[in-house]
This record gives sequence, C-alpha cells and structure tokens, in this order.
Amino acid sequence: MARSLERRWEEKLRDLADAERELACQMSEPELPSRAELEALAADFPRLWAAPTTSDKERKRLLRTLVGDVTLTSEPGADQLRIGIRWRSGASEELVTQRPQAWRRAPQSAVELSRRLGPDRTDAELAAELNRAGLKTGAGRSFDAAAVNWLRFAYQIERPRLLAPGELNVKGVAELLGITPNAVYDWISRGKLAARRTAGRGFGVPFTPEVEQAAKQWIANSNHIKRRTQNVAAGGAV
Repeated sequence: MARSLERRWEEKLRDLADAERELACQMSEPELPSRAELEALAADFPRLWAAPTTSDKERKRLLRTLVGDVTLTSEPGADQLRIGIRWRSGASEELVTQRPQAWRRAPQSAVELSRRLGPDRTDAELAAELNRAGLKTGAGRSFDAAAVNWLRFAYQIERPRLLAPGELNVKGVAELLGITPNAVYDWISRGKLAARRTAGRGFGVPFTPEVEQAAKQWIANSNHIKRRTQNVAAGGAV
C-alpha cells in the first residue's frame, strides 16, 4: 500500500512539473525583432493595410499590434475632440479633430425650451416652436420632426402626454359605447361632453363612471344615435 501511494505521488509531481514548464513557455514573451526588421515592417505597413487581400479582421489585429490604448476627450459645447494615442512602443501623442456633426450638442436654450414644451407638443409642433424662437440644431440647421425626435432621445426629454389617467380618446369612447366617433365629436362640439385638446390635436375625454352613465342615457334617448349604431352593426353606411 505504501509503495502504491508513493508511486502515485511521484506521478502527480511529474505532472505538476510538466504543467509548470508548459505554463512558463506560454507566459514567456517572444524575442523582439531587430530594429532593422521593425523599420522594414513599418515601411511596409501602408501597403499591407491597403492591400485588397487584407481583411477588416486582419486590420484590427494590425492596430492592436501597434496601439496600446486610445483616449477620447470631449469638452461640453466644443467643436473639437482630442484623441490621445499610446503606442505599444511606449510613445504617446495627441491628435485634435473636428467633432462630427452627428456628435454636436444642441444649444442649451433649445434643450431648455424642449423640456418646458415637450410634454404638450408633438415632434412637429415642437419643431415649429423651436424654429419660431430662432433656434438651430447642433449642426446649425432648422428643426424638423426627425431632429426633435433625436433631441428627445439624446436629452431624455419627455414625450407628449396624449392622454391623462382616466381619459379616453374619441375612438375609445365610441368603441366602449358602441357608437360612431362622429356622435362623440357631436357631443364635444355642442359642449355636452367635456374634452380637452391633446398634443396630437386629438381629444382627451375624462371618462368617469358618471360620464359613462350619462352617455348611455343620451344614447337611449336619441333615435338618431340608435339608428346610426344599428347601421354600423349591420355593415351599412354611417
């Protein structure tokens, strides 16, 4: 038993030694090429980079071989970006470039006006308000709906509140009561049904149980609405 344990112990020690040697080989850094070889590689780099046989994946590997890390520095409101490059050789340098138009910040006045009016305006309406105020996008262009949509996303500006809690739009009221939207518009135009204009130029109707009960009574007392409802149900013209 003792000899068997000793033999197994020696085998494990040999395995450990082999594993340590293999790990040491993997961790050892390869010998650096000579200066002449490095200069030759550097001179050949543009040709290798531009060669049609060089894939994008290989270009990324070339960059990782040369560049240690890159740091981008941007100042709020500035039109320039500073790019710090640390090369594998230990050298470092800084480049300054113009900020791409897509990165340009919107004027603070445009952001503040959008925050104030945004919850009550559609994108097109808010664009019109910004243009009336003489404000421009970060790229110096007039605002349109697409630019306002991006502004909301970039600056977390609240989107329009079309319906408040407890409200229904005209279509929702009509579907709930089983009548046509025209009947609901008629009630609103005559002041019979309270409603407010939403940011999307529709109506928000506070539809409480009391309003619903009153609306059902109006339907029951109106032969016109009854006939219209029956025509719709039968697939006839409204």
